[in-house]
Amino acid sequence: MTKIDGMAKEYITILVIFASIVLGFTSSIVFSTSVLENISGVIIYRLIFISAGLAGILSNLIYILTRFILELNKKTDDIIKYPRFLKIFNWIIVGVIVVIVLLWMIDFISIVEVLRTKYICLYMLKF
Repeated sequence: MTKIDGMAKEYITILVIFASIVLGFTSSIVFSTSVLENISGVIIYRLIFISAGLAGILSNLIYILTRFILELNKKTDDIIKYPRFLKIFNWIIVGVIVVIVLLWMIDFISIVEVLRTKYICLYMLKF
């Protein structure tokens, strides 16, 4: 019976690996295609916000799928820790999202454009 359970685990592992590969490639291709198609008709803040959010979700989804494989096939009762690089990546994504929301709230791009036009006018008046 344990031999049959072992074979079932191996089959499930193979299917999950295949599913995670297909999901990862398909979602990244669809994501990049949709972002590039809609790049001209969207506010830059919203585009970066959605891109960062989806990047965080996709990377964590792939990690969850691979962790599921590890949990199925682990031989001991060791605890699998959340990887440090993924924690750092998630904090970077959160930081980008917070900065984008803050810049969006103060409308940073329009302020820069106003300052740029005033600076160019002042610069042209000097000469």
